[in-house]
Amino acid sequence: MKTISFRIIIVSISCLFASLIQAGEKATSPSHQSISGLTAEEAEILKLTNGKRKKRGLTLLKVNRQLVCLARKQSANMAQNRQLSHTVNGKGLAYRIEKSGYPYRHVGENVARSKRPPPQVVRLWMKSQGHRVNILNPNFREIGIGIATAENGDKYFTQVYGTQK
Repeated sequence: MKTISFRIIIVSISCLFASLIQAGEKATSPSHQSISGLTAEEAEILKLTNGKRKKRGLTLLKVNRQLVCLARKQSANMAQNRQLSHTVNGKGLAYRIEKSGYPYRHVGENVARSKRPPPQVVRLWMKSQGHRVNILNPNFREIGIGIATAENGDKYFTQVYGTQK
């Protein structure tokens, strides 16, 4: 368990650093909306999710580093506790979003636990009414994706969707 706890600390520090960089980038370029900084699996989830949206004529989701940090923290927490959940210490997504400072109008979250690769995880989300509604929600404009692996090999996937005010 020490390894996973250490991983959560590293995720938190890297998210803080990314937030500082993003604050500076917003003033100079739109690069905070690129897929740079995502792992290969996270980028694959983004591509598959946007593929589903494109087929229905919806706006493609842009990566937001703040949402990526939230998603990675949620995945790391689920992996540490080996528990699939939308809450952390009894606090839901709205609390976590507000605490992060993300100025939201709309938010949503998909979570999954699986040893399957990203295409199968997205396929499972699309077969689930609530998850599909989030993926295809026309109100969402941004996304954060996080994946963490528990000691037993289970992967925990999180998508955090948002639209800023």
